Amino acid sequence: MGKRVLFSVHAGILLLLVVNLAGCFLPKMDIPDSLSMDTPDSPRIDNLPYTDPEQVWISRAYEAGHQGIDISADQVIDIVSPGEGTFLKSMYYHAGVPRWQVNAEIRQGGYAVELLLEPGNSVSEAEAQIQYEMLIPNGTEVKAGDLLGQRYIAYGQPYSILHMAVRQNSNGTFFCPLGSMAEQAVSDLLELFHRDHPGEEICTLGE
Repeated sequence: MGKRVLFSVHAGILLLLVVNLAGCFLPKMDIPDSLSMDTPDSPRIDNLPYTDPEQVWISRAYEAGHQGIDISADQVIDIVSPGEGTFLKSMYYHAGVPRWQVNAEIRQGGYAVELLLEPGNSVSEAEAQIQYEMLIPNGTEVKAGDLLGQRYIAYGQPYSILHMAVRQNSNGTFFCPLGSMAEQAVSDLLELFHRDHPGEEICTLGE
């Protein structure tokens, strides 16, 4: 009886040694404490960046050579945040037009919902600066529906454009915004688009 007990004790000790030694050679799982802001995650558009569909229209769809959706307005109107994130803005000179504009976005982790504000064509730096000042401070944390400011139309211009796009920050890839929208936002955008473009597609494939 004594020998059996002693054997069991020795066997148990041996088993513990084997398990501990094996643990030294097993690969360890690298589990982060929290997600970094640079970690790619799914962007989300909860609502559209306008409050009244009667004040806007879709002037250009997401198509080959145009990686976003243009929402035009012929009056000064409010801009609201399409989702939660960090609001960023900067002045930008578009040499191809030529035109000064304000490039704004809602940064959402590894993605951004771009809101490029074009007060018209041939816009001066001073006029674009007015648009810049009409927006909330750079770096503001916002939620869906929060007021971002107002859209400006430069003197003598018939309308302004808000170019909405979804961008992956790591490689600059763009996606059709529809894929990131909540169900109601998709319905609202398609209703607006088909009001003036019946039977057409708002997002088509192309480089």
